[in-house]
Amino acid sequence: MEQEQLKELLRNPTETLQSEIKSWLDLGAPDDRAKIARALLSLRNRNGGQLIFGFDDKTGEPAGQGRPVDLRAAFHADKVQELVIIHAK
Repeated sequence: MEQEQLKELLRNPTETLQSEIKSWLDLGAPDDRAKIARALLSLRNRNGGQLIFGFDDKTGEPAGQGRPVDLRAAFHADKVQELVIIHAK
């Protein structure tokens, strides 16, 4: 995705077949892990896309509650990959 496309998506977040919007989720919580895995597998079935955290999927407004202090650590690629592997079996 080009930088300008990403900026536009973050300015006006909307769900499409290639974009999933989620509020802040906790990779340590089983229900949230399942939501993330379902969203990622759904995107995979559509040949890829973006999973964007931190927005209300109904309104597109930024989600204020539940934002991790360290985003890079909370959504580290290894953690996300691990949950996909577990749920994709």
